[in-house]
Amino acid sequence: MDTSKDPTLPFKVLHFIWYNRYAAHVYGQGEEPPPQSSNKKGRKKKKTNSSQRIPHGSKDLQKHPVQYCLLQQIYAPVFSWIDAKIQKHFPKIHQELLEFANTLPLNDVSVASPFTGFVINMNVSTLIHRDWQDHHLCVVTVISDCVGGELVLQEPGLVLQLRSGDMVIFPSARISHFNLHFHGERGSLVCHSDRHFLSWTQKERNKWAHNTLFRSS
Repeated sequence: MDTSKDPTLPFKVLHFIWYNRYAAHVYGQGEEPPPQSSNKKGRKKKKTNSSQRIPHGSKDLQKHPVQYCLLQQIYAPVFSWIDAKIQKHFPKIHQELLEFANTLPLNDVSVASPFTGFVINMNVSTLIHRDWQDHHLCVVTVISDCVGGELVLQEPGLVLQLRSGDMVIFPSARISHFNLHFHGERGSLVCHSDRHFLSWTQKERNKWAHNTLFRSS
């Protein structure tokens, strides 16, 4: 593959991550209705996306459970290593991210803890952007057999020539970034968390904490 010859070449991205963005808060209907069935007074039920009352898995997480299980087994040592590095170098951020990962519904577990999930990019040559929905840090691990594809961090003025297995940690919502064209095969493993989990962890479970279904017996 040579992205410089055709920037429109198709690529594939798989998002295996939990989100809390676009979460709807409680509508004051009392304690009993479960979040998934509660509906704003006067609003037609068919227009309500009840899956976004609480943190929810991405579409890829729901559509590709077999691939997800295989990838979490393959990358388990990588996730463990990333976890140790974040805890060592960014202990306060690690603790806050861990709070996200440890409060998933139904006691689910994020394999990419302390992050709420991971993304697999395959042969992606990105335009300059910021990931505004990310919280604090993202971790990019390069998996490649290519020439080019350097990661550019605009504000600090860095062009990083990364070899396969190299890892970069940076605040993806604050630094504009993209990768240059490449020839060959290039992939990356990206760990990050949805910043909207703050509404879940710090605002009484999206304001549903009073609900009887959130109480322990």
